[in-house]
Amino acid sequence: IVNMLNMISAILAPHVAANEVLTPEAYKRIVSYSVAWAFGGLLETEGRKQFHEKLHSIQSACGDGDALPPLDEGQTVFEFVPSRDDPSKSYPWLLWKPEVWKPPKKLNFSSLLIPTLDSCRAEFMIDVISSLDRSRAPPNFQSALMVGASGTAKTSTAMMYVQGFSLDERLSKRINFSSATTPEGFQRTVEAEVERKTGKTFCPPGGKPMTIFLDDMSMPLVNQWGDQVTLELTRQLVDMGGFYFLDKDKRGDFKTIEKLSYIGAMGHPGGGRNDIPNRTKSKFFAFNMVLPSVVSVDNIYGSILRARFNSKSGAPDRVVAMTKKLTVATIDVWDKIKRSLLPTPQRFHYVFNMRELSRVFQGVMDTPLEVITDESVLVCLWKHECTRVFADKLARTVDKEFVDKVINDFTLQHFGEKLAADHAVTTWWADFLREAPESEEEELEAPKVYEPIGANFDRVRSKAYEYLKKFNDAFPAKSMNLVLFDDAMCHMMRIVRTIQQKRGSAMLVGVGGSGKQSLTRLSSFTCNQKCFQIALTKNYNDNALF
Repeated sequence: IVNMLNMISAILAPHVAANEVLTPEAYKRIVSYSVAWAFGGLLETEGRKQFHEKLHSIQSACGDGDALPPLDEGQTVFEFVPSRDDPSKSYPWLLWKPEVWKPPKKLNFSSLLIPTLDSCRAEFMIDVISSLDRSRAPPNFQSALMVGASGTAKTSTAMMYVQGFSLDERLSKRINFSSATTPEGFQRTVEAEVERKTGKTFCPPGGKPMTIFLDDMSMPLVNQWGDQVTLELTRQLVDMGGFYFLDKDKRGDFKTIEKLSYIGAMGHPGGGRNDIPNRTKSKFFAFNMVLPSVVSVDNIYGSILRARFNSKSGAPDRVVAMTKKLTVATIDVWDKIKRSLLPTPQRFHYVFNMRELSRVFQGVMDTPLEVITDESVLVCLWKHECTRVFADKLARTVDKEFVDKVINDFTLQHFGEKLAADHAVTTWWADFLREAPESEEEELEAPKVYEPIGANFDRVRSKAYEYLKKFNDAFPAKSMNLVLFDDAMCHMMRIVRTIQQKRGSAMLVGVGGSGKQSLTRLSSFTCNQKCFQIALTKNYNDNALF
């Protein structure tokens, strides 16, 4: 109810300030929209459909069925918004449409943010709640909380929202919570971003308003009494607008911090993930970030592929045409695997979310255009990336065989019999096969070109032994005498592929003596990266890590 009143108040605030009276139809639409998001905003897609049907039946029984938007099949009120920009001030229903994404001049896959239906409506609600003045009746603290499964773009949505700020008008600060976040550390972080205004009152630099993004809010440690002390301090900041001084001579005095608004993000509680205190929840306008629809996912990755593979970039026409099928094929593979290979207590890591899709397309995007000469090479690359992303994390041979079958089935379905037959066996790709350019002045690094290696491992093995010899010459105290059999080569190519990608990271799981450390050292040397190993002792603590 509080969320509903806050949403109504926020939408009507400009009209109240201007002493404007709207039409009865406008008030009905605003109330319907606010009721939908206040009570149904925490539901998943299917739950929202059921909620819409119930809301429609109640309003129709009251004679106000026209207060909801006219819908096509499959649509709900959650895909619409009362338009604030209509000159008639009647707030007609407007279908959400994300703005057209314009690719930057330099495509950096890991930093791309593409607006979707879900991100647009989330940004709208965050903006509406943040624009409402703080109040106690109804309680509003300019704070919104996004709840959602992993990979539903909670962080991306918040970052897109704050990136729209003009630094001359509004500031932002991102705080990542973890199990190591302490109340004192959180308070010090916030205090470092503000300056004294008068007496015991503080505000952001220059008196500008600031939005604080609290990422992974449910991560702080739950103590032995079941409390999350860090989040209780967070509640105090949001609710009371400040902290108590930590200085010895001022303890007990309250430090007021003005002009702060808040965006929170957290995963669904359960399955090993913490919940947050109810008192903290009550200070936020909470809504759920649902998994994007197939259309949204196709729009996200289709936009990225179109920005890379087009006539202006020099991509062959047949490759450009094939990229249109690539997104749908990847979505089908991902959907089939995540519905079939469910996590269990023994295989809890069998989790396939939107990040898996991103990793597939990141591998495709990182491949030079001169390598992808035709559609056959593109399908070969796509199969390899799908296998690396979906199959490498699996623990059982039967599961790996199932994933291979799924990939082959959808290759046949989307790309035809010829390409499916040509690439019935997945071809490995690697980026360390090229020779370094010759130079009399200095030794140049070998170019990193991601390309297929074919069925013969001898070329890869020869290059790996070459890098191993260079490693032993460079680090004689850590020299390794390795036999690079086929499985070792496959593991090395997996590691190299992962750590070469921007923000790439891997966890290697295996029995002792299986080559985890030695192959990691060799792979990092192959990638021209420094390898640092933490030496764990009984006295190892946070200070030693940081």
